[in-house]
Amino acid sequence: MGKHITSRSSSFRPKWASTGRLFLRFAAKRSPLNIGVKSLNMSENEELKLFIDEIVHRFPAVGEKMQLWLEYQGFDDFTPTAMMEAFSQATTEAMARRDEETVVAHLRYVSEKLTRASAKEREYIDVYYVESLMWNLDKQGKKWGWGLIPPNLKELYIGMWGDPDF
Repeated sequence: MGKHITSRSSSFRPKWASTGRLFLRFAAKRSPLNIGVKSLNMSENEELKLFIDEIVHRFPAVGEKMQLWLEYQGFDDFTPTAMMEAFSQATTEAMARRDEETVVAHLRYVSEKLTRASAKEREYIDVYYVESLMWNLDKQGKKWGWGLIPPNLKELYIGMWGDPDF
């Protein structure tokens, strides 16, 4: 994912974007405790589509990056592993630019999502977001970014890579 991909326009809607935003809003309203969507008896693929749709709704530029990354990789359809990695790379690129506002927004969202995530969402956060986070930053960039990462995400990072040496 080291290739930089430029965005298109602010009105861009990815091909894979679900039309289920109404359902997501309904589910959130019906769930005042903010439980994971898995409790609504949907398939893991449907659950992941809603998760990705939630990310795109909050961070439209990330949706563009996801679609462009899928096209670059040759994927024609919804591929949540690559999409989460594209989200992680968007955060990493914001760290490289020292764009604290974007980095904090992404990390805060992921950290909060982790506290209420289903097992499948947790897996995708751990394996496809946190594990690839900061992978191509220099030591100074990693040190700067590390100070912004919430404790629950640091725990996942350390679980994969060990204590940081930066």
